[in-house]
Amino acid sequence: MPTTWNPSDKTAGTTLSNGNLTVVFTATGNGVRSIYSDTAGKWYWEATYNSGSSQCIGFANASAVLSTVWTTSTNAVVAYNGSIDVNNVSQSGAGFTILTGHTVAVAIDLGAQRIWFRNVTTSGNWNNNVANNPATNVGGLNIAVLGSPLFALLAGIGTANWSTNFGATTLVGAVPSGFTAGFGPAAAAATQARVMVLA
Repeated sequence: MPTTWNPSDKTAGTTLSNGNLTVVFTATGNGVRSIYSDTAGKWYWEATYNSGSSQCIGFANASAVLSTVWTTSTNAVVAYNGSIDVNNVSQSGAGFTILTGHTVAVAIDLGAQRIWFRNVTTSGNWNNNVANNPATNVGGLNIAVLGSPLFALLAGIGTANWSTNFGATTLVGAVPSGFTAGFGPAAAAATQARVMVLA
C-alpha cells in the first residue's frame, strides 16, 4: 500500500480512521504528517475536504510544529482557502478557493524542489495560474528552504474532516506526465510496473 497518515506523528486533537486515511480534527490547532517521507521523486496525491473550517494541506519537514503550523507555517508549504504559504511567506496570487466537498490535488517535484496545488473539483489551474504545469516544471513554487526529507501534511486551526488518497484507489484528477500516482514506496512500485508494461 502507499503511505498513510502517521498515528504516532499527530496532535492529540487529531483522530484517524479508514486505514489512517481519514483525518478528523476535533480541537483548535492540529496536524498530522504522513508515515512516508522522501528526498526525491515526483509525486501526486489528493485529499477531499468533507467539512470544517480553516484547514490546510501540503508538505512539511520533521521540524514543523503540528499544533501551530496552521498559524505559523515555518518548515512547511501549505495551501488553504485563498492562499498558499511557503515557510510562513504568502505566495501572492497562487491561492484558490477550497469549499466543503472539494478535492485538492498536490503535485511535488522533490528533485527540482517545486510544488503545485489545484482544486480538482472546480477544474482549477495549478497554483491559480493557467500557465503553470507540473509536467513541464513551469510555475512551481520554490520550496528549497524546507530542505528534505518532506512528509505529506494536513493541519488546521478548527474542526475538520478530510479524506485522503495516497494512490491506493483511483485518483480524481489527471496525474501530470512523469509523476507517480500517489505518495509512498508502493505507489512508486506500481508506477514503475505500469511503465514496464507499456515499454
